[in-house]
Amino acid sequence: MGAVAPAASARTITPAGAFGPCGQTRDVYLSGAEAHWTINCGSGNKVTVNGWVKDTNGPDDNQCAQVYAYFPYSGTTKYSARACGNGQTVNFALSGMGTSADVYLREIG
Repeated sequence: MGAVAPAASARTITPAGAFGPCGQTRDVYLSGAEAHWTINCGSGNKVTVNGWVKDTNGPDDNQCAQVYAYFPYSGTTKYSARACGNGQTVNFALSGMGTSADVYLREIG
């Protein structure tokens, strides 16, 4: 279930079945992070992932929570701001082209 992110200092954990069509809402939990998002589609072949991400571990774990979305139609990836420190929550809106997005929650150092 875990995968190593490109950066050597990062530990990425992704949930299974992260692909999402228009209208999908997900609540995702990891041992030190949680997130909620909805995939919305608009006119002009635009898709937006709206939600929040929360760090659920203390500051001593040196990990932050982050959501990222891959938009297959355009081949681009967008990243939320990092939520760092127990209880910190960050709202995000990630937009790309198409009618779907592969959305992931990760813990990253």
